[in-house]
This record gives sequence, structure tokens and C-alpha cells, in this order.
Amino acid sequence: MLLRKLTLSIVLLSAGIAFGAEHSVLLQENDRLVILASDGKVQWERPWGPIHDCHLLPNGNIMVLEGRAKVSEINRESKEVVWTFDAAMIDGKHEKGVEVHACQPLENGNVMIAISGRAEIVEVNRDGKILKTVPLKVEHP
Repeated sequence: MLLRKLTLSIVLLSAGIAFGAEHSVLLQENDRLVILASDGKVQWERPWGPIHDCHLLPNGNIMVLEGRAKVSEINRESKEVVWTFDAAMIDGKHEKGVEVHACQPLENGNVMIAISGRAEIVEVNRDGKILKTVPLKVEHP
């Protein structure tokens, strides 16, 4: 696993250098989130577990999956989690078998989240309220 993560980092960095990329890249490796500069130097890092998805937000913060069922926003300066949505805690009840596979920050500040276990895509606001739900058709929920 470590070798695979290191290989991915090297491939991404090599591709950026080979194509003359002059931007940084956000990735997860070795149990940490990292922003690498185009020259390969670490610009920012924070301990973090495995992830499926991450986004650099317009305000400079980072939106990332946390564990199996949470979407979190990290303040880049303080490195603190400033917002979390726990897909396994709906209406105050913990649901087993819930896993978040992707998140997408939306222009209006809401977040679209793909959730397995319940087989749905939801749009949530920053208060954690589910505004829209799109059920997914699956063979084995």
C-alpha cells in the first residue's frame, strides 16, 4: 500500500514536471494530506487517513472524506476541521453500512454527497440539513 501511494505521488509529480505544470497538487499519501508544489516540495501537510475524494475550495480550505462516512472541511491555515457532515448519523440515529464515496462542493456553498448503504446522492447545506435526495437504483444495496 505504501509503495502504491508513493508511486502515485511520483507519477503525478513526474507528469506535472514533464508537461511543464506550474501549479500545485493536492493528494493523500502516507496517512497525510499533502499539497505539493510544481517543483515537488511540500507546501502544506496534515495527518489524515485514507480517502476517496478531496477538493481545494475557493476560500483555500480543503474538503475531504474522513473515515468511511464523513465529509469534512479543513481550514488550511489552522489545520483544524471547521465543518463535518456525518452521513451515518441521520436524524440523530447511527446507521450501519453507510459509506461516502464522493463529495462535490457546489457553487452555492452546499455539498453533493454520494452515499452507499442508503444508495443515494444528497445535497446538504452547511447546517447539515439534507435539502435534496436522489435515490440510486442498485442491484445489491
